[in-house]
Amino acid sequence: MHRIIKPLREMGSIIESNDNFLPIKIKANTLHGIDYQSQISSAQLKSCILIASLNANTKTTFTEPYLSRNHTELLLKSLGAKIYTKKNRVEIMPFQKLNAFDIKIPSDISSASFL
Repeated sequence: MHRIIKPLREMGSIIESNDNFLPIKIKANTLHGIDYQSQISSAQLKSCILIASLNANTKTTFTEPYLSRNHTELLLKSLGAKIYTKKNRVEIMPFQKLNAFDIKIPSDISSASFL
């Protein structure tokens, strides 16, 4: 959980954890955009930062060593988010009203295992 907690704290989140293990407790706080340079390519880490960034007060950029799965970027774009990708870098603008619609998401055991 450290790889998730660290950037969220950099954004201003107040997080309590059990030595970086579950369960974690996240308290409401003002979030700030960050320019995050990830040491690993991880769709889970990228998704965590991108979704949190929707409520930040400035833009966020996420750069990874090589491109990981882009499902979250595609979903956010389809919902109307101002998100821009170039190679292994993603930039997302804050405070956006997203379009709602019904969607079916196929099961993915790797995501279930991550939670």
